[in-house]
Amino acid sequence: HMPASRIVMLGARASLIDTQKPSETLPNVLSVSTLRRIAQSSQDDIVSKRERILDFFSSADRMLFKVLALIDSWLNDHLIDGIGLPPVLQCDIARSSSSDVYLLLMWFARKVLAEFDYDLKEAKDSSVNLRKHLIGLTTALHLFGGDKQRAVQAIYKESCSSKLKPETFGSLIKKVYALDDGKIGCYRILSPDELDQLIVLPDTDKKSLNKWDWWGLVKGNDRNEREVWPFLDKMKIEKGLVLYAQRSFLKKKFKNYDPARQDLWDDRNRPWDYDHILPSAIIYYKYDIYNAVRYGWAYTSANIRAWPMEDNRSDQDESPVSKINTEELRIDSFITNDELYGFTKGYEDIRTPENAVAFIRAAKARLLRMYKEWYKTLDIKFLSGD
Repeated sequence: HMPASRIVMLGARASLIDTQKPSETLPNVLSVSTLRRIAQSSQDDIVSKRERILDFFSSADRMLFKVLALIDSWLNDHLIDGIGLPPVLQCDIARSSSSDVYLLLMWFARKVLAEFDYDLKEAKDSSVNLRKHLIGLTTALHLFGGDKQRAVQAIYKESCSSKLKPETFGSLIKKVYALDDGKIGCYRILSPDELDQLIVLPDTDKKSLNKWDWWGLVKGNDRNEREVWPFLDKMKIEKGLVLYAQRSFLKKKFKNYDPARQDLWDDRNRPWDYDHILPSAIIYYKYDIYNAVRYGWAYTSANIRAWPMEDNRSDQDESPVSKINTEELRIDSFITNDELYGFTKGYEDIRTPENAVAFIRAAKARLLRMYKEWYKTLDIKFLSGD
């Protein structure tokens, strides 16, 4: 799941939450010196903490194991519903997102397990209806979280005293957009329609193509500059959306790849990489590339796909239609025929305004489809209260 030291720290914090009478805040991060004091002190209150931690890690009920197993059953791609996360994205959440996001999941798991006297099978079966909302909440915080620690604290406070059920998640993300002290718990998540209307593309002339940039979509509107820009700036380069859109392909192609084995794998040795559909070679070292292409769309997530490493290295300069030349490859790449045509027009001559705009329109269409795949599949509208 993550490095052992991180599991220890998160597990210790999770063990200190009272499932019967939870406090209003999650336990603070425990330093090594604090853990050492808990291990060695003879004070009654600290001894009680020590016993709860030891029980969580080593009891006959195997509580830590069951908590992690229940989280896996919520997030992973084992069910036929097709909404689970590819392992690489699940591990990315566990390792690189704010530790409090995973702590929130551990709390939810403890809460559900406690209802069924730590019977793991019963807990799994009874909480399957929470799966979509839990994946949606987790990915929303992971992909678009601002101050994730405060967001998690607010969500915990909102849900700690009630039974976990689907209604618990209604408008939950909306409640952490704005927190105390002007902090942003999560950037405001736009609907696909709002995003479509916001992203106005350049006209088919050189002046428009050189003037266009992402900031121009919000510039001059104070509210959009403040609330929409942080979301837009992250969304346009978010590789997690690519991974989620291609989850079926990743499961089919790399079913034996275990990204949790970071002791054996580093990024350059994983069996897949990010391939630019419109090759980077078309842009590199070219002085007359329009700004809307070079700084606008060529290096966004709209122009990448997760692809086998050996194939990516062998076809770096190929045209989109040459390397995506079968229906299966097209579906695996999460690209439509119309989008593929637009990418290919860009490859033919990106310096021609008409071809540049064809590429940009295709890139926008693919970006919106990837975003919609995440937004619709996980019912983010319900979570964001739109």
